[in-house]
This record gives sequence, C-alpha cells and structure tokens, in this order.
Amino acid sequence: MKKFTDDYKRQIITELDACKTNLDRAVVLKREGLGHRQSTMFRRQLESARPLRRHRTLEEKIDIVAEFNACTEPGEKTRIAQREGIEPTTIYNWRKQLSSTT
Repeated sequence: MKKFTDDYKRQIITELDACKTNLDRAVVLKREGLGHRQSTMFRRQLESARPLRRHRTLEEKIDIVAEFNACTEPGEKTRIAQREGIEPTTIYNWRKQLSSTT
C-alpha cells in the first residue's frame, strides 16, 4: 500500500472537494488507487483535533520530562501533557526510562 504524506493527503482532499460530480471524484480516487473509505479516513485524520502519532527525539523527551518534574501548581502537569498532545502516563513512562538509563 502506498504511503501518503499529510501534504499529499491535503492535496487529494482539496482536489476531491473541487470535483463537481461523483464521476469526477471516482476518477481522482482511481488515479490515486484509493477507495471512498480511504479518502474519508484521510479527511478525518487531517481534520481531527488529535494529530497523527509523533515520534520524539531523546532531547525532546528530556526537555518535556524536566518541565514536567518542575511543576508545582495543581493541573500544571496535565496542561503540559495536553499541550504536547500526549497522555501524562507517557511522560511518567519516559521519566522511568530516563532514570533507568542514568
């Protein structure tokens, strides 16, 4: 199966939105080797408030864990996790992993 970048998915969705008839849409989908379900999935992924899974570098994890550990106010850890788009438990797991490597 082909892998599509987010930019290319946006381009396909934009082209599909510009189509005036279902036949035009079918031509675009066939050209890209996609079905209706896949185009719907692309649209949901791109319009979703939750971004696609992101892999962070070790340096990014260290920075986030350090900021997380410095929290003193109630709810501050939750806000950091929300800002980063991850669950607080993920940060706790990173902290355990980082402490076991030192």
